[in-house]
Amino acid sequence: MSDRCYWTFEGELAHFIPGCMGGAVGGPDGCTCDHPLSDIEREREARREAEEYVERLLVKAQRRQEFIDSLMRQNKSLCAELRRLRAIVRV
Repeated sequence: MSDRCYWTFEGELAHFIPGCMGGAVGGPDGCTCDHPLSDIEREREARREAEEYVERLLVKAQRRQEFIDSLMRQNKSLCAELRRLRAIVRV
């Protein structure tokens, strides 16, 4: 038997191959074996981090767009009030 745990993946399905059994039964992140991540695991982690970063950027962009829309509505309202006041002054 191997001295470390190992996970194989078929699409989204993960298969556990027992080794030390040090907590890895719950998932690859729970493995306490002292071994570096495989290339594919490193790439999956990098992709996950990149996707989270993109998601944060999209949320930030959405918030900024909502703020801009709010400012545009406020500006439109202020312009209408300015036109109304100018009309009163001209009378």
